[in-house]
Amino acid sequence: MVELVKIGHTLKPHGKEGLVRLRVGDDYLEDLANANALFIDLDGSKVPFLINDLHFKNHILVKLDEVEDPQNASNYSSRAIFIESKFVSEKEENLEASVEDLLGYKVYNSEKEYIGAVSNVIQNPHQILIEINTPEKAFLMPFHPDLVLDINQAAGSIEMEIPDGIQDI
Repeated sequence: MVELVKIGHTLKPHGKEGLVRLRVGDDYLEDLANANALFIDLDGSKVPFLINDLHFKNHILVKLDEVEDPQNASNYSSRAIFIESKFVSEKEENLEASVEDLLGYKVYNSEKEYIGAVSNVIQNPHQILIEINTPEKAFLMPFHPDLVLDINQAAGSIEMEIPDGIQDI
């Protein structure tokens, strides 16, 4: 079995050719450039896509094999991305996990019902907010230890206490 390392997440599509914008941790930029495939988490399965082209300009843009248009590319928005561990250079241990690593994580309520995916993290001086995209809309929620019930890094999921009415704000 191939060992994978999470390097970031996908953002929205870019342009008319099916390019996908990526947010990748600074430590992994060179590793991504050396990789020949990108694995995207699609409902718990890590699906491989060959990298046809990669651009490092204002944004990181990737052209994936078999993704030909923006509509197809939009199916891969706000998803965790991985590369094979053999392409990852040795890193210094970072003991503090970044809240940015939560991008793309699936959010479940206390009854383990799927709510949506984390699409953005907003770090304000006194609180951290996460934007959760649901099938209907997006909403902001405080990311506070009192509301977090469990974080499963292997599954890329967060179980949270979702206050009543917060999705309607």
